[in-house]
Amino acid sequence: MIRSRLSPILALSEAKEMLGPGTDSTSITCAHILWGLAHTLEFQNDLAEDLANAGWPTCISALEGIPRLKAAVKEGIRWAGAAAVMLPRVVPKDGVMLAGRFIPGGVSLPEALGTKS
Repeated sequence: MIRSRLSPILALSEAKEMLGPGTDSTSITCAHILWGLAHTLEFQNDLAEDLANAGWPTCISALEGIPRLKAAVKEGIRWAGAAAVMLPRVVPKDGVMLAGRFIPGGVSLPEALGTKS
């Protein structure tokens, strides 16, 4: 921004404005991911084991290579993303039993349950 010949005060003001957007949605998504992990002890333990086996990486590319972590993050984004409503989930091709009811593969939830998101 300084190369754009903005004054230092205006450049600082613009930089501050760029830091704000996304902080709420990011923190809410992280909170939902942690809440989900806290309430799913088996998944939490499996994820901790995956991270330990990978040497507790801090590099983003190494973290992206851990499928269970990637799944947790994607589910957290799907569940608590910036959108005001939850995004639908598509049932895997083999279908799934949900609350004693078989939902065929390829169906979008929550429509399959007779509700709308």
